[in-house]
Amino acid sequence: MSAEYSQQNQQLFMPSEVDEYKETYSSGQISRNLMLLNENLLTYKHTFAEAHTVDVLVGLSFQTDEMYLNSGWGRGAPSNLIHYVSWEGNVYDTKDNRSLKDFTSDKEKSTMVGVFGRVNYNYLQKYLVSITLRRDASSKFGEKVRWGTFPSYAIGYAFSEESFMAWAKRVLDYGKIRVSFGKSGRQFDQPYVAYGVLGASKPFLGNPTVEPELGFGLINRELTWEETRQWDVGMDMDLLNYRLGVVVDYYRRYTDKLLYPVRLPGTHNGYSAQWQNAYGILNEGVEVMVKWDIMREREVKWDMTFNIARNWNRLKKSQDGKDFSSNAGLNNMNVFGKPLNGIYAFRTAGYYNSMDEVPCYYIDGKYTPLGTLKTQFYRPGDRVIVDADGNGRIEANSTEEDREYVGAPLPLASGGITTSLEWMGFDLNMLFNYVLGRHILNAGRGASVGTVAGMIVEDITKPVFEDLGKVTFWQKPGDRTDYPKNRLEAGLYNFSTNIYANVQNVSFIKLKTITLGYSLPEAVRKKLHFGARVFVSAENLFTITNYKGADPESVDVVTGVDNLGNYPLARRVTIGLTINL
Repeated sequence: MSAEYSQQNQQLFMPSEVDEYKETYSSGQISRNLMLLNENLLTYKHTFAEAHTVDVLVGLSFQTDEMYLNSGWGRGAPSNLIHYVSWEGNVYDTKDNRSLKDFTSDKEKSTMVGVFGRVNYNYLQKYLVSITLRRDASSKFGEKVRWGTFPSYAIGYAFSEESFMAWAKRVLDYGKIRVSFGKSGRQFDQPYVAYGVLGASKPFLGNPTVEPELGFGLINRELTWEETRQWDVGMDMDLLNYRLGVVVDYYRRYTDKLLYPVRLPGTHNGYSAQWQNAYGILNEGVEVMVKWDIMREREVKWDMTFNIARNWNRLKKSQDGKDFSSNAGLNNMNVFGKPLNGIYAFRTAGYYNSMDEVPCYYIDGKYTPLGTLKTQFYRPGDRVIVDADGNGRIEANSTEEDREYVGAPLPLASGGITTSLEWMGFDLNMLFNYVLGRHILNAGRGASVGTVAGMIVEDITKPVFEDLGKVTFWQKPGDRTDYPKNRLEAGLYNFSTNIYANVQNVSFIKLKTITLGYSLPEAVRKKLHFGARVFVSAENLFTITNYKGADPESVDVVTGVDNLGNYPLARRVTIGLTINL
């Protein structure tokens, strides 16, 4: 039996000098989370004839999760020295028609029960078989679809233990082949969506009211477990007196009934989306890890580990059989047969040098130049944006889409390199990570150089992320410049940053950490009766990359879009002393 409890207390105070009403503001919040888990296990293990070992486990589990929240706020304390709500009873400002204090509370609860069993068998540690079966039910799903069944099977074969492998004993110390198949389930984060969600609302004629949660709170009694079926094939090998270790894995994972908020068509109700078991995603990957003890002498020890992974995914199923916009970002699209969250951008082809270059279309019986709205048309100095759907309009919406799939944020390969060296009390540890062939939309490039109609104060006061003394704008026919003509932009996407020219195929390698330390010798430790180690450590020392933006590692790993919303990872140096008594 186990329990987890966490509590978070938060308080906020603002003095009257920074408040629009010249009043103090105090708020407080207490949130508690409690998890109780009870697992009952029965095990049996026996070895027959000193060769066959059977291990059996059966179990029953109960889990409950509860969340409690109390929060309140108040205004207008008598003094800035009072950092709490000092009012008693209901307080209302009739002059400005506003409350001066409020209090809310919330509670959530979910439960899950499960029964499970497992049988393991091995013969002389050479042939290994494991079979597992689970059935779980969650209160978060519809009443008739709460239960899910999740089996898994695994076999292992230690081929190095066979007599016919005796010829390889000088090189091969251990070798095993692994094959497994299993089905797993994922439950929902929110506890009540399957039943429809209502939230507290403002009182009406002194009576409390509730209202539907119109974002994602629409009832769906068919909402059930997200299911993942996965095949794994792998091989482990230790060679050269265990100096060299190699692990190779291939997996194929298909996730069905993916839990996802599906946008609803039409305007016949107030709900914008509904959680459904909507999509099917195929993930595949190959992962290789090599560990090498380069030196393992008494005075010198040096080892290195290298790993590389090639992972890819594809959209295989949607609720209506069509591509759909990704909730991950405005410039991402999920396209059948392609990796998830593909980058969607306009294809461009330089700038218009004359009106003769602007294509024209017959629209509503009129010969009309290419444009966006009925009153906005391209002219010399504007950016050439490809009219992908050929309708005579450059648009970026669900019905008239001229953006195209230009790449995936998923890298071609990624991995890391670690190495450690010990010599005469000194130790050196380094960690590199690398990414190969990841598409990034550098949406920060050009984001602040254009003049756009409808700009508000916040837009005008944003920083400029370009050295305006080093960039050029189109001025006359034939100019080859960084940007189009800088005139008032009114919807022609001239200074839009989601363009193919801003998409890069990025690779990088970064020294994540390096630590150099020195420990006192054993003889000195015995005399002093304590041990000591002094060290200096550095993080993010350098990055080698072809990326033109700030830091490729700080770019959103899901969307691949760099909106300059994240700071580059900080370079940090630490000096420390560790004493062992």
